[in-house]
Amino acid sequence: MSGGDVVNENMLLARSIPGLAITVVRAGRPPSCEVVGLADLRTREALTHDSLLRWYSLTKPVVAAAVLRAAEQGRVALDAPLAAQLRAWDGALSTRHATVTPRELLAHAGGLRDRQLHAAAWFREPEVPRPEAAPALTGLLRRHRRLARRGTRYSNLGYVALGALLEQVHAAPLETLLRTELLEPWGATRTTLGAAAEAPLARGHLRRRGSMAVLLRLLTGRRFVDGRVGKHLLMRRRELMHPAHGGLVGPIGDLGRVLHGLLTGAGTPGDTEALSSSARAQQATPFDDPSARRSEKRTLGFQFRSSAPESAGDPVLFHGGRGPGFTAEMRVLPERGVAIGVVGNADFDARAAAIELLRAQLDG
Repeated sequence: MSGGDVVNENMLLARSIPGLAITVVRAGRPPSCEVVGLADLRTREALTHDSLLRWYSLTKPVVAAAVLRAAEQGRVALDAPLAAQLRAWDGALSTRHATVTPRELLAHAGGLRDRQLHAAAWFREPEVPRPEAAPALTGLLRRHRRLARRGTRYSNLGYVALGALLEQVHAAPLETLLRTELLEPWGATRTTLGAAAEAPLARGHLRRRGSMAVLLRLLTGRRFVDGRVGKHLLMRRRELMHPAHGGLVGPIGDLGRVLHGLLTGAGTPGDTEALSSSARAQQATPFDDPSARRSEKRTLGFQFRSSAPESAGDPVLFHGGRGPGFTAEMRVLPERGVAIGVVGNADFDARAAAIELLRAQLDG
């Protein structure tokens, strides 16, 4: 992959992104990565292959893979009520949601909604300790007793519950079990759930007149803003309070290894297969939810289309990540053995960029 041909300054200018990193993955080959632009508009520091990036909701397919591994190990029953498996869930919800299962939460079909929580409540300053998952979940759920009807509805809160379930059944912090169960076997050794204050994290930026910047200022005032440069607001460092739904931070090479793991089970050729073929098949199969609209097909961890615009009709698994200062997208074509990951340190249409870049790779 040639960075000059695929990712260039014109692409940054067209999308108003300070920096962009991409990884293209083909089954059985090491990931190919390119970066271009700046990690920080204020300091003019270049974005590099070592720069840490926020993946936000690209975390969800990884957490889903960990739940599927736990199910194969006999730690989690995918189709049994979560109330019988997770102490923090039992009694915290209305009766009609007592039968929600882990499988439903994996596919966003449990009826949990994220409303009544605003941006400031989801984030903490880096030096503030992360709350314990189970007690925090109980408090969140008790404030959400009046939930949506059962059915497909995108839910960060559902993945917070799945993270608490993983911590309970493994008797270990989520970051530890993700690292030992998946990230290290896949070779993603620099990826963590949140960035330490001294970590070489790329700066997040928002377009000053973009919709996310306007919403963030309305909800939080200036608590997320650290000045501006030109058309962009500079983001302060903030970590997710409950990182199971979007806390992974890592360099672009690690994202490539994770994509190879989700695609083939192993991080790079010859590595241990940490994700079984059965688990991968479940992540590639649409969840049977009669209430879902055709455009909202989901699997256990991904969104799903039976015919992808960039792949001549082959099915695609995809997921986006969006938060203050970063936007990301992953697209996986299981039948072609190809995947792509895109992360930029600003708000932009990462899905369109991923489709464009992946189409160029397939055509080439």
